[in-house]
Amino acid sequence: IVYCSISYADNYAILISADKATSNYECYNAEHWNDLFLIYEYLLLVEHYDSSKVYVFYGDGIDFDNPTDRYKKERHNWGQITDYDNYYSTMLNIIPQLNSVVTDEDNILFYWVIGHGELISNSNYDSYRAKIVHHNDSTVEYVSKVLLVSLINSITHYNKRKIIWMTCYSGAMGVGSINPLNNRTTLITSSAPNESSYSYANPLGNFNYCHSV
Repeated sequence: IVYCSISYADNYAILISADKATSNYECYNAEHWNDLFLIYEYLLLVEHYDSSKVYVFYGDGIDFDNPTDRYKKERHNWGQITDYDNYYSTMLNIIPQLNSVVTDEDNILFYWVIGHGELISNSNYDSYRAKIVHHNDSTVEYVSKVLLVSLINSITHYNKRKIIWMTCYSGAMGVGSINPLNNRTTLITSSAPNESSYSYANPLGNFNYCHSV
C-alpha cells in the first residue's frame, strides 16, 4: 500500500468596507455592514474559507451591532469578525505583510465590498479614486488608483487572484495605463469605467462588468 500526501492550496480573502453603518434600514448606510456580513458568511459557510485567512477592514475596527437577526454574527456563534479599521494607513501597514504568508500555490480574493468612487477627469480613467469615510473622527480619505493598484500588487505570491470592486466608475480599475490585470487575475466591477453604481433592493449589490487577460 502506498500512501500519498496531498497538499491543498489555501484561499485568502481581504474584505474592505469603505464606510461604517450607523443605523439600520437606511439606504447608503446599513449596507456597509450588511453586505460585508453576507460576503463573510458566504466565504466561510459556502466556500469554506478559514476565518483566520479572511482579513476584514471595516469602520473603526468594531463590528456593527445590527438589530436585524439576519445580519447578526451571533446566529453563527461568531465573535468579532472585523480585524482592522478601514483607514488607508492601516491597510498599507497590514496588507503588504501578507506577502510573507500567501504562497505561489494559494488563491487570493481582494474585495472592495462597497464604497464610493469618482473620476477626477472624465477623459482619464487613471484619475479614478476611491473614497473612504471615517465616522469616528468625521474625516474622509480619497485613495488614488495608483495607490490602490500598488496596494493590491503588494501581494506578489499567489496562484489565482480575483478582485471584486463596488463603487461608481469601478470599471476604471481595469483600464488605462494603471491597472492590476495579468494572466492570473480576474477583475469584476459593479459598473463600467464611465458609469455610476447604486444600492439595489437585492441582498447584495450587482456586479456586471468583468475584466480578464
